[in-house]
Amino acid sequence: MSELFTWDTSGYQQNSLRGELRLRQVFSSNLSAYLSYQGQLTSGDNAEGYEHLVNLNLRAYHGRRWSSYLTSSYNLSNEDLYTFGLIDYYINSDWRIALAATYYEIGDSDYDDFEVTIARRLGATEVGLRWSEESGRIALEIGDFAGLMY
Repeated sequence: MSELFTWDTSGYQQNSLRGELRLRQVFSSNLSAYLSYQGQLTSGDNAEGYEHLVNLNLRAYHGRRWSSYLTSSYNLSNEDLYTFGLIDYYINSDWRIALAATYYEIGDSDYDDFEVTIARRLGATEVGLRWSEESGRIALEIGDFAGLMY
């Protein structure tokens, strides 16, 4: 539980009371799940009243070469939904192929995309190309290498 009161000199003020129940289950060193329920009651300026949402995260490692991740959030108050899934395949210690899918419905907007990434580790950095089905574009990614090591 947490309580947050926000104000500023223009007279804005908002009060929120938040609570969360969490369950984390480790099934094995290769499989884990996380489920949470969050509720928030707000009052004051821009208050939404009572909102609550459910989150689910699943993570699995399939040997040294495959890993997968799924996360989803559903707002029980307004029926907003967000889901993201990722599958990584490590060709070797330097190369990775990833398949990712994103879907959301928020308010009157919805979005879905499928992406394919091929990336190579260069020292402590990973450089990759990501293709998006939704945009039809290829993007350059440069970042830290967070994959499995051999």
